[in-house]
Amino acid sequence: MIYRLFVIFIYFNYAHSACLWQRQLRISIPLTSPLGLLNTSFNVTFDSVFYAFGFNSSPSSLPTIAITNAYMELKDNTDVNYVLLNWEKEATSKDAGPIIQYPTTGIKNAKKIGEQLGVALLELSKHGLDLDKVHLIGHSLGSHLLSATGKKLQKKKKIVGRITGLDPAGPLYNKPTLLKGLNKDDAVFVVAIHTNPQLYGTSNNVGHIDIWPNCDLKLQPGCPNKFLDGCSHGRAPLFYSEAINSPKAFPSVQADSCSDWKTKKGSNNTHPIIYMGENIHRKSRGYFYMRTNKLSPFGKGIDGIAA
Repeated sequence: MIYRLFVIFIYFNYAHSACLWQRQLRISIPLTSPLGLLNTSFNVTFDSVFYAFGFNSSPSSLPTIAITNAYMELKDNTDVNYVLLNWEKEATSKDAGPIIQYPTTGIKNAKKIGEQLGVALLELSKHGLDLDKVHLIGHSLGSHLLSATGKKLQKKKKIVGRITGLDPAGPLYNKPTLLKGLNKDDAVFVVAIHTNPQLYGTSNNVGHIDIWPNCDLKLQPGCPNKFLDGCSHGRAPLFYSEAINSPKAFPSVQADSCSDWKTKKGSNNTHPIIYMGENIHRKSRGYFYMRTNKLSPFGKGIDGIAA
């Protein structure tokens, strides 16, 4: 029998009141007491996914719901532990507003909580959790939170198997900067999917694999041209959630740059194709490009590699 476990890892005993996935086993465990997971149906022999949403987001946000539902509805015969890191209280701007709260509170808390998650994973690894089978997925500032997790583990001579950054946050992390965000040294395999490099997402290549959907467009197809709109930034988790259960929907082709891809230099048989999602081979390297649809389903299949 395929069993899916949905756990909310809460920080400092803060729990969100929304109950979104009634049919799944939903348990809250303090991040500071991670061994509580072992008193649930969490199975240390399973693959484990830990998801961290971004600044000003929550368990009830569309990207979080999309990712969570995708793992709850896995179509293949895979046992998986799914853990949502609920740092809504620490990730939400308050009276000062987001422009001030992002650098003064959001970034500070992301590092702090990311490091605490590293401590939690280290403790769980002492009780049988295989860190190589752990996949950390973060959206926006959540990507850099998980970077702090990876760095914390490496200080203890441990390394997590994979980190996937879904449009990792750009403000204060883009070069040149002193802030150390997600990079390819944070895990055995690091993947980044970039959908809003013009505004909220980073414009830097940060992973072993960097995927750039619709790289030549200011906005993702189907997103409105509104001031400070977050639609394009939110496309990365929507694309990824779709790819989880449609593993052939998002092929992308390797090229040295977006311009090379557009001029067909990366669209011949000598350039590798990968499929965005869970099944990218860990030895894959490079920059990859593709097109998507305006509406869901976003994946264009093999037609998506045409510039």
